[in-house]
Amino acid sequence: MVVRRARPGDQDAVTCLYEMAPASERFHDNGEDVRDITGAYLSDGDDGSSFWVAEADGDGVIGMVGVRREGASMAKMRRLRVHPDWRQRGIGKRLVREALGFCRDRGYVKVALQAEVEQEAAIALFKRFGFQLTRTRMVDDIEVMEFYMDLYRDPDDSDD
Repeated sequence: MVVRRARPGDQDAVTCLYEMAPASERFHDNGEDVRDITGAYLSDGDDGSSFWVAEADGDGVIGMVGVRREGASMAKMRRLRVHPDWRQRGIGKRLVREALGFCRDRGYVKVALQAEVEQEAAIALFKRFGFQLTRTRMVDDIEVMEFYMDLYRDPDDSDD
């Protein structure tokens, strides 16, 4: 399994992985950014946004995550997904590490993300990396948790 920067040719696999998630995990959005990863993540002139896929020999794209610039010193991590058949194998951890490394390399001070309260495994992963809960809010009858990480604190994420 390898984690690499996404390419335009990954578009169909990324869309399929996004649509594979239950509708409850695709809260209040239409996945517009996922349906155009080149425009949303890969064409930023100063390389402030990016998208990665986890790829397994013979199985293609099995995971993904994106980072989008949200101002000069902040980024938002989005679209962390791992194919159900490949969960609990450290793929999500590798994708998050890649995304956070990118953010540190770009000099971002803060990274934000959100997850539904039912996404317990993802929330546990975010907390292991040092993300802090900012608030919980209701969006279309779905409880959404918002998290952030101050990158200058560099929490210990070495619990391999």
